Amino acid sequence: MQTISYLRQASFSVLSARCGSFPRLGTRTAELIETPIVLVLVARWIVRRLAVPAAASAQAGMGCIAFLLLLVAEFGFMPSFEG
Repeated sequence: MQTISYLRQASFSVLSARCGSFPRLGTRTAELIETPIVLVLVARWIVRRLAVPAAASAQAGMGCIAFLLLLVAEFGFMPSFEG
């Protein structure tokens, strides 16, 4: 439970910083700054939660699978959102 609390606090901090930076930086720049921060926080949490071995090949394999699932979701839902 402590990890979930940590993630909530981190995501709230990132969201607050992002919303505060919109007027000065613009939407796209704020998203590009936020993305690596969120990915690092979430990636660390998932690796600990799923007990992925410390070997680089195991973590890279998990990353590739996650990326492929993301692409499938993106291209699977894209037609339903297009006009």
